[in-house]
Amino acid sequence: MFYGRCTASRQSAVAVATGKEGKSVNAVGLTVIGIVLLNVSAFTAFSLATQKVRWTLRKTNAEVRLATVWLRALAWALLLAATSLAITVQGLGIGLATIAGAASVAALFALALANAKPPWLAPLCVMAALGAGLACLTSIYVG
Repeated sequence: MFYGRCTASRQSAVAVATGKEGKSVNAVGLTVIGIVLLNVSAFTAFSLATQKVRWTLRKTNAEVRLATVWLRALAWALLLAATSLAITVQGLGIGLATIAGAASVAALFALALANAKPPWLAPLCVMAALGAGLACLTSIYVG
């Protein structure tokens, strides 16, 4: 299986297992950070689309002006972008496993934020999406 390929000290076991020996482990790590941030942004947009969170934010004068339909469409687009990025970089099997793990972490984070209902919830969604773009662009240049 991996007998002849695991002798180099610089190669990661993950890079050997995925068949991406030429890709830097730092680039894959930055891509995973970008995938997690895209998922956080998507699940934050999903929570901003609910009526309960919008009602609570309206009471604190931090109303979101986007319609719920647009927020849900944005959330699905972010999830599709994260999924396509994970599958492109890591392959089908590991990419889908990465998406499942990142979605679990992001959903728990967005659930905690939605229960706290801070007034900076909407800017967090935008900042997470921008951070994801920056991490993915950095991974392209590092790799």
